Amino acid sequence: MNRFSCCVLAFLALTSTLPAADAPPAKPPILDCFISTGDNHWLGSWLPIDSKASIEASFELLKRIGVRRVYWRGLQEAAWLETMQFREENCRYASFWKYLLRLDKELAVDRLAVEAAHKRGMEIWGVSTMFDWGAAADTPCFGDFPHNSESRLRQRHPEWVPVDKRGVLRQGGPIEFAYPEARKALADLHLKFMDRDGYDGMAFLTYVENFSLRFPDEFGFNEPVVQEFKRRAGIDARTQPFGRNATSYDWQALRGESVTAYLRELKSELAKRGKKLGVCLNPNQPRLPQFWTAVGATISAGHIQFDLDTWVRDGVVDQLIVWGGSHGPAQLKTVEDCLWLTRSSKTAVAAMTSSPFAERWKPFHERSVPLALAVGDDWQYLEYCNVPEQPLAALQSKDDLLRLRVLAQVARGKTKAAVADLAPLAKDANLLVRRMALLALTRTKDPQAVPLIEAGLSDPEHGVRCVAAQALRDLNRPESAAKLLAAVQRFPAHPLMESAVSTLPRIQPLPRAELAKAAAGHGTPSVRVVAMRALGLMPKEELVPVFAKGLNDADRFVRFAAAQALGNVTHSPKAIEALIEATKQDNVVVSNRAATSLGMIGTRQQEKELEPLRPKMIEALKNLYAKLGDGCARADADWGYRPVGNALLKFGADGERVLREFMDQRKDRRLAEQAWKSLHVRLDNGAFTESCEKEDNEAFKKRPVFSRELKVDQSKGDDASAAGPFKTIARAIAAAGPGDSIHLTPGRYRESAAFHNKSGEPGRPIKLEGHGATLDGAEPLKPTDWEMVSPGLYRNRNLLPVNPANLGRWFFVFDGKMNHMGRTSKGPSKPLKKAEELAPGEWTYVPDAPIVRKSTGGRPWDARTLKGAFYIKIDPAKKLGACRIEAPIRSNGVSLSGRCEHLVIRNVTSTHVHNDGFNIHGYSRNILFENVKAVDCGDDGVSAHDDCQIRVNGLVSSGNSTGICDVGDSVSHYNRVLIKDCLGHDLYFLDTNEHSVSNSVVQSSAWRALVVTGGPKTNGVCTLRLDNVLIHRVAGSNDVRVAAGSVLDARHVTFSNLNFLATGGAVTLRDSVIAGTPPPEISIWKGVRWQSDRNLYDTRFIRLDQTFYSPKTFGDYQRATGQDKGSRWMKVEFKQPFDGQIAKPAVGKGSGVDVSRLPSAMR
Repeated sequence: MNRFSCCVLAFLALTSTLPAADAPPAKPPILDCFISTGDNHWLGSWLPIDSKASIEASFELLKRIGVRRVYWRGLQEAAWLETMQFREENCRYASFWKYLLRLDKELAVDRLAVEAAHKRGMEIWGVSTMFDWGAAADTPCFGDFPHNSESRLRQRHPEWVPVDKRGVLRQGGPIEFAYPEARKALADLHLKFMDRDGYDGMAFLTYVENFSLRFPDEFGFNEPVVQEFKRRAGIDARTQPFGRNATSYDWQALRGESVTAYLRELKSELAKRGKKLGVCLNPNQPRLPQFWTAVGATISAGHIQFDLDTWVRDGVVDQLIVWGGSHGPAQLKTVEDCLWLTRSSKTAVAAMTSSPFAERWKPFHERSVPLALAVGDDWQYLEYCNVPEQPLAALQSKDDLLRLRVLAQVARGKTKAAVADLAPLAKDANLLVRRMALLALTRTKDPQAVPLIEAGLSDPEHGVRCVAAQALRDLNRPESAAKLLAAVQRFPAHPLMESAVSTLPRIQPLPRAELAKAAAGHGTPSVRVVAMRALGLMPKEELVPVFAKGLNDADRFVRFAAAQALGNVTHSPKAIEALIEATKQDNVVVSNRAATSLGMIGTRQQEKELEPLRPKMIEALKNLYAKLGDGCARADADWGYRPVGNALLKFGADGERVLREFMDQRKDRRLAEQAWKSLHVRLDNGAFTESCEKEDNEAFKKRPVFSRELKVDQSKGDDASAAGPFKTIARAIAAAGPGDSIHLTPGRYRESAAFHNKSGEPGRPIKLEGHGATLDGAEPLKPTDWEMVSPGLYRNRNLLPVNPANLGRWFFVFDGKMNHMGRTSKGPSKPLKKAEELAPGEWTYVPDAPIVRKSTGGRPWDARTLKGAFYIKIDPAKKLGACRIEAPIRSNGVSLSGRCEHLVIRNVTSTHVHNDGFNIHGYSRNILFENVKAVDCGDDGVSAHDDCQIRVNGLVSSGNSTGICDVGDSVSHYNRVLIKDCLGHDLYFLDTNEHSVSNSVVQSSAWRALVVTGGPKTNGVCTLRLDNVLIHRVAGSNDVRVAAGSVLDARHVTFSNLNFLATGGAVTLRDSVIAGTPPPEISIWKGVRWQSDRNLYDTRFIRLDQTFYSPKTFGDYQRATGQDKGSRWMKVEFKQPFDGQIAKPAVGKGSGVDVSRLPSAMR
């Protein structure tokens, strides 16, 4: 929300001219009112809403001037306070957020507002933001870096943040609605406060308050949007230009479809509660988001086409609210267009304006179009709503409205009054009257009014105290400074502090000495803050020692204010020297503000006496910038480059030269990348940096290219090295950046390769080149950790934290061989033996208490930590240390978690981990595993979870509990896979999304060969595509199982010695073979969508629901189903030794697996 005084001008500019108080129109308007609550809380002069009394008084005023409905922006504040992370380094905003938190938690101002409205028969709608959910710390806004806040939804789900087409830059503000989970999270957030506070409806603002956007279509290239656009238009919008058949409008419309989906889903929930939904529209371009009124006409959320036609036709939105802040005729035309669009619908149209009684609105009064008054200060509610002017005698009226009207006239200079007329009203029971009386007193210019105004600084109402502080700008005395500081000491709230800061520089004579004393030594931090900030607005050379001392104050805000003030001192070498020293501080608030102040001085080239100091200033900024490179652990590591880089830019060519040196060097990736952004992706506070796609393309051509070869050598490496070779994989991963390759010296590493929030970039992936190295999750037992219970029997109670989940996957390695004790995580498991039952080479776990299979407190039962002991048995004649026993201490060989993109993992083997060989969690995109092996792992060879997308080209999964198991919303594509010797499942795909396996061999011996099943809790569909795959059961019978919520699409697949069982979902079988010895069975349950053709069957029967078909009745089956018209049912003999090729009958190419396409090692 607009938190600076410029917002007053923004809202007063909602329409052009303001009317005189003419006679009321023939038909009075339906009057609504917009309260931009955050602005009211920041700007002490705006209608007060910070206490029960002020809310009651303000809503009574609204009722008296005829307001029907209040649009209350407190819904946005509540949603922000719930989800935002506030950054303390932004001192001014941190002060504001703390104030808002107190109002929300202690006073519950939103509920008070709803109660006040309903008590007076008014509606009240909550107003929130559609797109503005904070931003990364390096995003510019008003004031200083870092950006003041960001929603934890964006931080926890970085994939939801709109990205540029290269995936490098991220937009401040929006959450991408193309993700259904994001839509639900935001809908749930708003519904929580709609329910809590009892609003009658809600409406959205659609602009964003930050300056991250440089051109309209810069962001929004998130994976779901790109893929859907590619499906529709046939181009990848990240790499191919828009054209005649795939226009930028088409792109913007596609993004708008997600907005419609969000509104539709939210409206569905609101309708259940009897609540309505509105959206504020851009008055110039209603099918695009609003512009940010405070700073011009930039559509700060980017160009997203709003499908107003669908909103109206389907009743998605109940009210279209045409915003103001534009040229008057443009807004009127948009209102007319919306009225035409909604003419035969239930969707209503309203408009926002600061002048609802203006002549141009009269035709809309006659048509009952509601007009929402959008103003700020108290007097504007009286002046702009045609409350008739009153004589001075009305000051004696018992009617609050009449007294307020006269006071507004006096405050505006329309009516003259003496101090004696106004003094009683400064103590009126109505706090709005007291506020207006204080403003009116300034018009008298009578010194006798000053004590009355100063007395207002002690008023019981905060809103009165703020107006008193502001009134002293226009009428004061020397003693007023002390009075203001005393008020701040007593009532240290953000709006009063802001009011005091802006008033103190207007007191005459300027109270520099008094403020300097307070800034340097007052015991109350809020007083020191106000004094230091005010002194910064009246800078002078003799104040430099005060400012310099303030750089080391105990309070962060004071230090910031001191660094800011030094930048305002002109012609002062001493101020510059103090700032140069301040850049050396570890306190990032001081060093960054000092840099910004030096940048300000750098623009003042008229101060010729400072010219000799320019090299020293540039050198100080250079040294500070250099601290922000690789390995930086400062609190400003992610954002300090912006203020320091912008300061260097203000020194012109000399500053650019420094940044170019940082950008061109090739030792420090982070410095080079940040310097490139400082030079070529320029962003600064207070204004948009306008660019275009062509300029953006040129900027990216200049982006530094890093491609380092990082070595890991266990014997010769040193993790303290900056560039390697490193001793550990973890150190190399930490050092790697886009374009880098990590090379493992061949050998066995007792270490995992864990990638957490680690990403390369398009065309510049991070690569892990294993060169055949093995990642071993097991560690040899330490005999000293094991207690001998009896000869050959040993116990350990502290091997590692144990829960039922990892216990179900557990094993020990005895002399190089795994022993699961007949247990596996996704298959049948034998009960654990008693310790005394163990034979040599066996193990068990004995819990202290029975394991209870019951989840509590939302935590799964198998995640509960157990207490107990492991037991192992060896030959009593041997010593434990001589037995070569290992325990799988590490959980995964290679793991991905958090957000990971653009990674390549090659030629590495994972073994002896108690979980997965390759475990992928969190959010991942553009991940390639190539020529990898998972051998003898406790759970899955490869397992993708959550919202992860991977490709695997070359995998051997052997001796694991499960060959492949992909779950959640993951997407996976496998090529050239060999699975063998697994225990629980060979192939297991469940929950939602799409998977594929091609050119692969499964030598099935697990409890289940292949299972595909949907997500019972999500109603999701799990799709598996098989292409040129051989699945051969090596011993015993088993099934291919397709269950409800799943789709199996199999082409050129040979199923050997496997029954085919489809109990639900859909199956497509083409050009495939089902055969074996003995002949397998095909069972298709009722309701299964079965499509099949050009297959070869040698089966016992085909069962469709309750009907069995044999080779003799195959024709009946074909006629009954319309399937398998090109299929045959006959005896099949495979070549021996078995390789999947058919010996008899003679078949042409295309039936079953094409063995020639399989890698030779898999044949």
